[in-house]
Amino acid sequence: MRERFAEAEADLTLAADLAPNEPAILNRRGIAREALGKLTEALEDFDSAVAADPTFAPVFANRARLLQRLEDHQGAIDDFTRELEFDPGSWQAHARRGQCYSMLGLQRFAVLDFNAALTRGEGRAALYADRAVCYGEIKDFAKAVADCDRALELAPESARIFALRATWRERQRDYQGAYADLTRAAELEPDCGRYLQQRGRFLQRQGRIDEALPDFQRDVELNPSEPWAYMGRGDCRARRGDSLGAAEDYRRAAELFADLGEEEARSAALQCMEQALVA
Repeated sequence: MRERFAEAEADLTLAADLAPNEPAILNRRGIAREALGKLTEALEDFDSAVAADPTFAPVFANRARLLQRLEDHQGAIDDFTRELEFDPGSWQAHARRGQCYSMLGLQRFAVLDFNAALTRGEGRAALYADRAVCYGEIKDFAKAVADCDRALELAPESARIFALRATWRERQRDYQGAYADLTRAAELEPDCGRYLQQRGRFLQRQGRIDEALPDFQRDVELNPSEPWAYMGRGDCRARRGDSLGAAEDYRRAAELFADLGEEEARSAALQCMEQALVA
């Protein structure tokens, strides 16, 4: 597949030399370059296509998705809005614009887009889940749980949605339901440390340290380069009185945070290590 995109890029570059202001050629080369991981060059092609013809509709959808990928959420919103001017019925544009609004913390705008997408489109389980996040962020936990319920009716094997519902159930103080959801998520994806880590943190908040420790232990085994797994295990060990074990976990977490360039988290891990050693 990569070879095909490389060939397409070469052919379209020859075509662009002959017709440098043809938006269709620039748009197609941008698609090929994005597929090859040449994101900066792809964006330049999309920008050039828009400059050549601001009424060339297909390029706005492609540039919007690339900007979303690059986490330029406001730029993506502007392009999705332009796409919707050309194609008001595009549920994908509504869904993606909603995701961008949500990332910017504009949850009520995001809900409006997800509402529009749900009335027109496919992929409804993901849309309900995305809208659930918005409702949760504005603290309407009942609606968040209800959307997760709808999503699970359509995708009953989705570990992600079970874990998401657990978040909002916990906020409703439905601790039994939250634990059941996290357990189901871990059963569906037993090799995914993320859900074990989430369940471990939940159990810590419930004071169930002896139950939380095995979840973090397994997370460390599955993801030995995941610093938060060591932080979780260190917290459990500290609360069980294993100061040396906790300090070693915090030290390892600090090393991994340093490798990731996360200085604030590294400092926090070192502080936890010092506190464990003097306990």
